[in-house]
Amino acid sequence: EARDQVKNGGDVFQAIAVYRRLVARAPGLSYAHSGLAIALDTSGAGREAVQEARRALTLDARNGEGYLVLGNLTPVSAWREREASLTEGLAAEPDDPFLLAEYSGFLADAGRTRGALTMAERAVAAEPYSYSVANLGLRFYEAGQADQGRATLDRAERLWPDDSGVNTLRFY
Repeated sequence: EARDQVKNGGDVFQAIAVYRRLVARAPGLSYAHSGLAIALDTSGAGREAVQEARRALTLDARNGEGYLVLGNLTPVSAWREREASLTEGLAAEPDDPFLLAEYSGFLADAGRTRGALTMAERAVAAEPYSYSVANLGLRFYEAGQADQGRATLDRAERLWPDDSGVNTLRFY
């Protein structure tokens, strides 16, 4: 429930409270710490998010969510470090849709359009009804495939007709 809150743009502070209770009850559960880290990152509490992500990885080095948070909170100018965190996460969990989408965005920012498109396609394959559909539409446009981009954004709009992010992407 808490992960869905964060994932679907719900009340992140409620999710933080749920994850804090979970961490208190199960301090050895890596995914409780990484879930808390994601919620904290979403809320803007970066320092504590990094601590929780590291704690999650100490408990289980195969927890891709921990790497996701570390990559997300690495300074934008630290390209190698950001990519290293994301690729370590994908090595641990190669089909995690959030990691795939984040890595897609990283590759797009780096001008690696084909790789970005491939990662976006993998993210949608891993979770077909996720927000990654909108990301994929954007990646098609960036790769010069406007017809596929438009069709994919049409699908995203059908999934989330009132989403401002999807509606903004429709201007491409």
